[in-house]
Amino acid sequence: MAFTDDFNRADSTTVGNGWIERVDSRWEILNNQLRFPSTGGDYRDIQCLRPASENFANGTISVEFTRSATDQAPQVHGRFTANYFYTAWVYYGTLYLSKVINRTKTDLGSAASVTITNGVAYKLSLIMSGTTITARLHRVSDGVLLSEVIRTDSSITNPGQHGVSGATTAPFTMDNYYSALTIDNTVSETDSGAGADEFSVTDTSGTKSPYDSAYGTESIGISAAAPVVDFGAGQDSVSIAVFVNVGDSGTGDDLPTIAEPAMLGLLERFDGTLADWTLDTSGGSVQIQTVNNDEKLVLNDTSATAIVSATRSIEGQSAPFCIEADIYAATGAIGLLEALDAGGNAVFSIRTDAGAGQGTFDTDNDTPSTFGFSAGAYYQIVLYCNTLNDTVQAWYITGTGASPSVWTAAGSAKSYSGALVSKIRLSTDQAATGEARFDELKVFRPHVFCIGDSNTAGYKASSPYWNPVPSSGQRLGIGEDEEHSYPHWLGLKFVPDQWAVNRGLNSDQSSHVDGRIQSDVIDQGAQTVVILIGTNDITAGVALATIESNIQSAANKASAAGLTVCLCSVPPRNAWDSTQNTKRTSLNAWILSPCTANGYRFADVYAAVKDSVDPNILNPAYDAGDGLHFTTTGLQVIADTVYSALIETKAITDTASGADSVEVRNSVFLSETGQGEDICALRNFISLSDSGAGTDTLNIFAAIQLLELASVVEGLAAGGTPEFHSVTESGTGVDSVSAIIKQGATLQDIYDLTLTRLASAAYVVPDNAGIMSLLAHAVSMSKWKNNKLARTAAVGRVETWVLYDDDGQTPLLTWTHDTSTMTREKAY
Repeated sequence: MAFTDDFNRADSTTVGNGWIERVDSRWEILNNQLRFPSTGGDYRDIQCLRPASENFANGTISVEFTRSATDQAPQVHGRFTANYFYTAWVYYGTLYLSKVINRTKTDLGSAASVTITNGVAYKLSLIMSGTTITARLHRVSDGVLLSEVIRTDSSITNPGQHGVSGATTAPFTMDNYYSALTIDNTVSETDSGAGADEFSVTDTSGTKSPYDSAYGTESIGISAAAPVVDFGAGQDSVSIAVFVNVGDSGTGDDLPTIAEPAMLGLLERFDGTLADWTLDTSGGSVQIQTVNNDEKLVLNDTSATAIVSATRSIEGQSAPFCIEADIYAATGAIGLLEALDAGGNAVFSIRTDAGAGQGTFDTDNDTPSTFGFSAGAYYQIVLYCNTLNDTVQAWYITGTGASPSVWTAAGSAKSYSGALVSKIRLSTDQAATGEARFDELKVFRPHVFCIGDSNTAGYKASSPYWNPVPSSGQRLGIGEDEEHSYPHWLGLKFVPDQWAVNRGLNSDQSSHVDGRIQSDVIDQGAQTVVILIGTNDITAGVALATIESNIQSAANKASAAGLTVCLCSVPPRNAWDSTQNTKRTSLNAWILSPCTANGYRFADVYAAVKDSVDPNILNPAYDAGDGLHFTTTGLQVIADTVYSALIETKAITDTASGADSVEVRNSVFLSETGQGEDICALRNFISLSDSGAGTDTLNIFAAIQLLELASVVEGLAAGGTPEFHSVTESGTGVDSVSAIIKQGATLQDIYDLTLTRLASAAYVVPDNAGIMSLLAHAVSMSKWKNNKLARTAAVGRVETWVLYDDDGQTPLLTWTHDTSTMTREKAY
């Protein structure tokens, strides 16, 4: 678990981002820093802490501070519970390590005094590892370690909160807070009978981007600990810990991000330059203009014999993906959105003919279909390309962005040639003149879709506001601000390769969500849907049973389609009377029941945003001013709540016989903006003890940026032995499974080793060309995917292995493996 906060947000007397100000609410955000503005106060009372959901016992906590007076004493706390905690602090030039128990401070040690210059940034760290507690002080500018105190103390051992505090007679500032727990890599389970054994992976670490000031090693990871003994039936939970190290001997920020498999391939809002676009101005002009209070790409075609266009290359999308854009065509004008292959040929397209009042959806392998398109209006277009069956479907939406607006299909799904889309072109038509405009262009692999009313869409009574529908007043108003929607903040938690899709509509009720979840979410390729609905139903007096039935129906449709379903409790509304508040309470209690019964995720939005004194109103810090909609801080809280609910667990069922299997997926991406060696290590170790019969199989597969196909297939590891082990047990003993995916290897090392092993005469692969072909494809994509590697059968010494595509179902490569000779007998 890791957490970072650079405090780069609007000035506010409330810290936001989940921080808890204990006792004295004195902290504020000012000039993108955390500031303690008041003087005086006891450091044991004025803490600013992370919530209990982020508690840990072993790990690192650090913060940068800048003093304005020599007697200021910034502090970082760890293992904080009630009135006991460890703290690292600096007073004048001395670094101290202390513990506080029942408000009594005991100094464990101090370092020799060093010079602390006012106005200069320093980094204060507290590291807790069992009974070893360490305090460190670095200078930020060059990373020099100025002081260190290491002591052994066993007074405080339980997990606790972490955060900052201080003693001061004048304001001081803090910045770039970072925390990460230390991960154990071994977990064991003892099973002496039948029952269900559950292996869970829990990720509560948010963005997981450690701050790096060009020195040291940054560590992040995920963990959930629960060793269990099973004496019969029931579920047993065991955690699988994942640990990632980034060693940096150069400069710049290292951002290893553990991400979901979906990827944001392109996000273009035309609020910068067109440097990444290839322009054709033979028929007129191409420029970014402020139109309807926002920057847009404007293609002005003044020739009846030439076009105007802007073309941009994208990463080839071999997994299902969406293209989404706002399109506008003036009277008589024609605008085109085209998906092109590498040779510039149109694979599929949307053509908007304002003169004919008609839009056309076409592919390179099917009959075109048409839909109505009015001149001078903004349309949002979505194209869903299913690369698994070579089909494309298109939708459009117009109107005000309020119910009963719905996404309308532009004809049925169409087949296409299956060519890899590698370019996007926005253009006019050669025979028409006029102005076409484009905005909010996105290419993404669909994953999390958020559907609901205005609290999803992003409405607010006054600016700033947002609505996903481009023709709505919110999108064309002067206060347009996409940050005023919780899907925006939810998407940022998956950076850099994720996108949370906004399918909210103002004034929506549960019946509307039930009616449009198929077209707006399921058909557009969603893997997960978050449903936040019910506020407008209660206000309108819809019967409780009807609301429940509508929500259940929508959830059933999504679940039946294979989506992960997350239901949200309904937040309070200040204007509701006692009857309406009672209905909200009953509805929220019911919402939890289908989650429990059907395995849906539950996001308790109500509990997260209600006022701590009056549970029938919004927390004033989250109230946008109308007692109904949310401030940006409130929307961030909703995003945090939903993100936590989406943490994934996987289970295996053990009936004391047969084969039991569990899969663990991890995607690790490493980005370095400076120089020096960056090492990405991913390791899992699991011990299984099962006295039942049958075969227990553990499949571990991982994706690392620029990790080539064959090194996944063969489990190569620089400096370590590649292991993919399956265990067959006859009913007694402890069976261990160890898988080293990558150990201590740079990305270049992995690539070089892959080619060496494939070319080795001792490495027998009759169908080597097939593997090399897929390897070349992986390299051309520049980013490997989250593919599944699994053993599907075993007859004697010969195993059958399959590499699946992103969907986990489509085989890419199948081969047999002789475990005694370590040779591949066949690959096809």
